[in-house]
Amino acid sequence: MKRVISGAVLVLIMFTVIACSHIPFVLNIFVALISVCALYEAMVVTKYIESKFLIIISMLFALSIPFLHMIPSLLTSAVTLS
Repeated sequence: MKRVISGAVLVLIMFTVIACSHIPFVLNIFVALISVCALYEAMVVTKYIESKFLIIISMLFALSIPFLHMIPSLLTSAVTLS
């Protein structure tokens, strides 16, 4: 029951952020946080929470994925400024 309630809260937060946020950077932050929460829930259920190394690598990957699409535009603007 606890997981159902936490999942429902996360879904409500997700829909609120998507409906109210028009700033891509803010949306990326919330998507990253939701990804980390979902990953943590999945790791607890599968009992992978005991492996600290796997937790660190997985959380860093989940945090970085929403921001990867920004790298090409940042590189292009850096080249244009030169």
